[in-house]
This record gives sequence, C-alpha cells and structure tokens, in this order.
Amino acid sequence: MRILLILFAAALAACATAQGPHETLAAPAPQPQAEADAEGPIVLLVGLDGLRWDAIDRFPAPTISALAERGVRAQGLIPVMPSYTFTNFYSIATGLYADRHGMIGNRPYDRTLDETFGRESPADARWWLGEPIWVTAESQGVRTATLFWLGSEAPHDGVQASDWRPYWHEMPREDRVELVLEWLARPEETRPRFITVYFDHVDSALHRHGPDTPEEAEAIAQVDESLSQIMAGIGELGLSHRVNVIIVSDHGMSATPRGQEIDLSQFHDFEGLYSPDYDIQRGFAHRPFAQFFGDEAAVERAYRALALAHPNLLVWRRHELPERFRMNHPARGPDLLLLADPGWQMFIPGLPARWPPGLGAHGYDNELREMHGTLILSGPEFRSGETIAPVRNVHLYPLMAEILGIEPAATDGELSALCRTLVRGCRD
Repeated sequence: MRILLILFAAALAACATAQGPHETLAAPAPQPQAEADAEGPIVLLVGLDGLRWDAIDRFPAPTISALAERGVRAQGLIPVMPSYTFTNFYSIATGLYADRHGMIGNRPYDRTLDETFGRESPADARWWLGEPIWVTAESQGVRTATLFWLGSEAPHDGVQASDWRPYWHEMPREDRVELVLEWLARPEETRPRFITVYFDHVDSALHRHGPDTPEEAEAIAQVDESLSQIMAGIGELGLSHRVNVIIVSDHGMSATPRGQEIDLSQFHDFEGLYSPDYDIQRGFAHRPFAQFFGDEAAVERAYRALALAHPNLLVWRRHELPERFRMNHPARGPDLLLLADPGWQMFIPGLPARWPPGLGAHGYDNELREMHGTLILSGPEFRSGETIAPVRNVHLYPLMAEILGIEPAATDGELSALCRTLVRGCRD
C-alpha cells in the first residue's frame, strides 16, 4: 500500500505540472548543467550479498532471470582478495583493489594508526580510501542516493551522497524497496541518477544453513520478490526507458563439511602476534582466511611453525604475498597471511563461533569458481540476451561512470572490459 501511495503521489505531481489545453507554450528556459544532466540515464546498483554466479540456475528467481535474459549476464563476477563483503562492495564502488582502497578484510588493522576497524568506523573517512562512484558523481553535479552501501557513511573530502542511510541490518526488505521508489518518484530536479540498494538475505542464509539448502532457495526468492517490486514501481513511474539495473554480489559461497577444520593452536601459540580476525573482542573462531601482524622475529617463528603444518593450509610472509592478491597496502597489508583450501576452515579454540562449522563460508582464493559472484546488466543502455565471460568487479566503476556521463577517477578498472555490453559502445 505504501508503494502504491508513492506512485500515486508521483502521478499527482506530474498532473500538477502539466499544461492545460489553452495555455500558451513558452520557449523552455535554459537549464543549469546539473539539471540537464539529471534527465539522463539512471543507474540502480543492486547488491545481493553472497549470491553465487550459479544461484539463479539452481533455484527459481523469475525476476532476476528475466533481467538477465533481456540484458547481459556474466558467467561470474570475480571478487578481489580477500573474498569478503567489505572488501568487494567497496571495490565495486571505487574500481580499486584492496591494496589501494585499504579495506583489506571486514576488520582491517592499520599499523600506522595502531587501530582496528570497529563498530564506529563506517563513518570514519580514514578507513575508506579512493573515490567511490557516488562522490565522483556528486562532484560533477549528478545527484546520488545510497542505501547501505559500504563506504557511503563516510564523507570523502566533505562529499557524500545527497541521500544516504546508516546501516540497519534489520530494516525490512519492503522498506528498502519503498525508499528506492521514493527516491525515483521525486521531481526531476531532486531525483537521484545513481542509486544503490543492498540486501544481505542470501549471505545470511548461507552462513547459517549452507549452500544448496531450502533456506538458500527461500532467501533467493525473497530478494527476487523485492526486485520484482522495484521493477514494477519503475514501470509505474514511467522510468523504464531511463533506469539501468546493475545486479552484483560481493562473492560466492563454498560448503564447509564438518571435520574439515584446522586447529591452529596445535602448531603455534602466536605469541607476539596480533590478528584482527582472531581478536578475542570481535574475532570469530572459524574462518578460511586470517591476517597476523607483529615484529619480524614473531612472524618468522610463526611462519616456520605453520608453513608445512597442514596439507590444506597455505602461509605467506608479507614480502612473499602473491602479486595477484593485490593486498599489500603499505599500512594494512598483513605481515603473515594464512589461507585454507576450499571447504576447509581454521580455528583457534576459545573464540566464539559466529557461524557454526560445516555450513557456508567465503574468503577463499578469489580465482576459485565457487567464490565468483553474480553480474547482470539490464536496461536501455545495455545489449539484450548476451552472455559474457567472467569479469573482475573493479571494471564496474568505469562502466557506471560511462553510463552517467561523468569523468571517472583513476582506478584499477578498465572500461574496455565491458564496452561490448553497451548498446552504443563507449565514448572515445
């Protein structure tokens, strides 16, 4: 009913501004640049946390599948390392790898600040490096609105989205839909041309119940229903010819069979080392990825104890990190990195288990197929009925800038990677 009221209000506003049959038509007044830009294409960026690349093939998702069929679907969206939520939704927003935007994990530690990202940090600009797409757009006169996108709570050089909300995990799906449609129903001069919306439901279900379960199917059905409501609202508002929907996920998900757990305490006591992943205050017992920080001697002791300790565990010192991981940020790159094989998890006894072992996990090597997320591009700017090879998520920032007609910041992404998805190709 609230959605219908929003659409009804939009229709009344349109009627109120329409000219009567006997009015004299005057020449249109020159428009300010920002107002002229506001009449261009609209980008709606939809984040579906944990939606693996093959999720809509394994379970019914009629709305998402229809958007894919009449748009462009990638065989996968390749996350950056580590394949965690904070890292990857911020890479999508900035077009940067973690070694440049600094969000190395969900709880990065900064050795220069001697601080760990905490509950108050989402609004702290020190943690969010680089330039997210909404800042690029706002700086060039394009209005934006963000709902729960990571990094959007912090200003960048004093610039934020015109509309944004602090994260509220319990916000009902219906309210998220309503807010997106409220933004789209605004008059042209205040309507955002770039909007984000985030849904956590699939990821939450997978952590609690694992992949290929009825609970995963139900979560997919829920977010698909929300997308259906958004698309119906866009149609009722008469904006289908302008709105381009980009559906992304931050990572995929892997099953973690019980019994495939590595007790790190059997091999080392970790004296002299700090890990934000195993912090007794905020850390959790089971995880496939762990960073440690400490002096050279403590790191070397741990490396010697762990390097050959278990056949399903890989260990690197900082200077040995694979270049393709792009994790060696000057202040936040780990001194020691531990990574478990697919399906395995590490734990240290005595820490709380946020998610029980034996269910779903991510954080594994980003090149693994099970870590790949979803990418669907649908709308008037995109080609129809096409499938493309897996694409790295850093390439989405320049694509969104291209559609919005704004000059992108320097990023790790390349527009050429996605030019073929656009009906008109890319600007020279």
